Amino acid sequence: MKVALDPTPFHHDYSLLELPRVVADLGYEYLQLTPHVDMIPFFNHPKADDALVTEFRKACASAGVGIASVLPVLRWSGPDEDAREAAVRYWKRAIQITVDLGVNVMNTEFSGRPEKAEESERAFYRSMEELLPIIEREGIDVLIDPHPDDFVEDGLAAIRTIRGVNSKNLGMVIVACHQFHMGGDLPAIMEPPATWSVSYMWQTPWIITVPTDFATSPIRQAMPFECINTSKSGTETSTGTNSSAGSANSASTIVTTP
Repeated sequence: MKVALDPTPFHHDYSLLELPRVVADLGYEYLQLTPHVDMIPFFNHPKADDALVTEFRKACASAGVGIASVLPVLRWSGPDEDAREAAVRYWKRAIQITVDLGVNVMNTEFSGRPEKAEESERAFYRSMEELLPIIEREGIDVLIDPHPDDFVEDGLAAIRTIRGVNSKNLGMVIVACHQFHMGGDLPAIMEPPATWSVSYMWQTPWIITVPTDFATSPIRQAMPFECINTSKSGTETSTGTNSSAGSANSASTIVTTP
């Protein structure tokens, strides 16, 4: 299991190249590369050239910190066609940055607009037609969060939307603090090797169950969870919280904020 820190709260106090050392000093072995003005900012073209990408990878190696995932947030499902086309271009560069960083997981959001859900869904599948061949060629797992105020907010609708792409490289992120949109326990309507995640957790091929009272409880500093590995090799169970660094293996990733 990888427990990774989301360094976003430190973006205003430290430069991009200082973040790996901050993460290491806090006792974490991994970080998630969230939107940063010098790398892949929210909704706009990535700002890092190859030299900066190389320097950031070196900074992570020097600090002894791995990059668990890259998280771009771009308008790839936007009902405005000009914005959607731009987002696809930005996505292509973000994928290249991810590959150059030696990372194979990208977490993201559906984007789009809930009041224009049909138009946004058409835009999403249109974008996937262009991006999916690149994603599959590069061996990237793209895991999508049905974020509040996206065109898909409901967990079951998100599963169906992802399943409709028909690719083993796409999966779902369930963020614990968005559970009020999910509605308690989600039935397992997707079969492995589809990807689920919870509590800022993602990675193939885990199905996560959350305590039934979690959907109505406030966000807590420590969020308990149970992870059930549904891989063909058998079923394994592990438990933990997002308040400690824990041990690392390749099974799953928890991303926590300080």
